[in-house]
Amino acid sequence: MFASWFVASLLLSLAGCQGHGELLCARDVHDWYDNPTYTLVQADTTGAFDFDPVGEPIQRRNGKYNLNNGSLHYTDHYKSGYYLDERVVDGFGTIYDNGNLDLAYTSVVTDCVGVISALYVRMERTRCEGTLSVWDVDPASTWDQGPPAGTAALTRTVSIDSPEKVTSYMQTTSSGQPYIENTTYTPDVLYTSEVDIANGGYVSRSTMDLDGTGRANWSQFGAIFGDAYDYAGTTRYLFNGGYHEEYTIYEAGTQTAVAEMTIDMAYDGTGTGTYTEGNTSCDLVYAAGDACTYTCSDGSTGRC
Repeated sequence: MFASWFVASLLLSLAGCQGHGELLCARDVHDWYDNPTYTLVQADTTGAFDFDPVGEPIQRRNGKYNLNNGSLHYTDHYKSGYYLDERVVDGFGTIYDNGNLDLAYTSVVTDCVGVISALYVRMERTRCEGTLSVWDVDPASTWDQGPPAGTAALTRTVSIDSPEKVTSYMQTTSSGQPYIENTTYTPDVLYTSEVDIANGGYVSRSTMDLDGTGRANWSQFGAIFGDAYDYAGTTRYLFNGGYHEEYTIYEAGTQTAVAEMTIDMAYDGTGTGTYTEGNTSCDLVYAAGDACTYTCSDGSTGRC
């Protein structure tokens, strides 16, 4: 089904790719921006590659882009202690020596607790502009089956804005609320993302660093969601997939603080927290499966 966009005469020439002499987008980001062109720059003359990509989480990427038939297969191996174990990419398409892309592939990820998830990905780029569309799929599906019938993609427009900046934009209502995401990629961080849900009901700005950790500032306004409270806080994302979060709970529409909350959560859903309201402090214990219990300084106990 993809034969119409496979053009054998325009398959990647490794010498041209490594020299970047014919790039149609003069804003060359392929020595730091993780995309298929970046990966193929690392390949030998047969299309095979085995290297340590940008950023701390992935310690090895090995595989091959077949220069004769356009097939692409590789595995990302994550460092010990990271919350992901491996990612396997399998697909087909063209990676042109001028920087243009036209690919379809599956991305199957196994995390540190053995959970497997998968995406079907369609990636296109002409000159400095492109799109990246993803669908959730069964991990057993293959790229040539195409996206699931009757399902809508989450599509981001991607732009190479300068040699040190790539941006993407997505707007959707797939979750039932308007969702807008603006993401910026630069050489000094993996990415910075700004999210707006429900026209300002929830807003956040998060940054993921090259070392696999990250941080976010966020706020949620109760009136938009029919909640009696507003929330504002910070989240620190850990290399192991856990997080530390601190936030304040306010009366909706006011700056009157009601309570303070602190949570330390592991990737498997276990963790601890502290809830403080006035002179009462409660210790919370989270178990896997969203179970939560509390013990408070006033003697009360129960389930969260």
